[in-house]
Amino acid sequence: MFQKGTWAVYVGPELRRFIIPTSYLSHSLFIVLLEKAAEEFGFDQSGGLTIPCEIETFKYLLKCMENEQKEQLGDSARKLFALIWKLKDCGRVSSYSHISARAKS
Repeated sequence: MFQKGTWAVYVGPELRRFIIPTSYLSHSLFIVLLEKAAEEFGFDQSGGLTIPCEIETFKYLLKCMENEQKEQLGDSARKLFALIWKLKDCGRVSSYSHISARAKS
């Protein structure tokens, strides 16, 4: 059973389960993920919400959302990331081309 105010999502080809705060479901970064899921799987998913994204990338996005809540960042950072995410394909389950969570040096 989940804690009140949380939701389960399944990520990556391994379908790893993550329990996230329901507040993230309306976050602009998460909305981009939901749009990708709708493109990939449609709106009639069975067995839970599946996100077509690599696990490390999803972890990175969760960290961004968590830090943003703590720091009360402006909307511009979310909009920029959402635009970049839309321009790059977050990844289809078959190909998984996506924005990397690792910084390039």
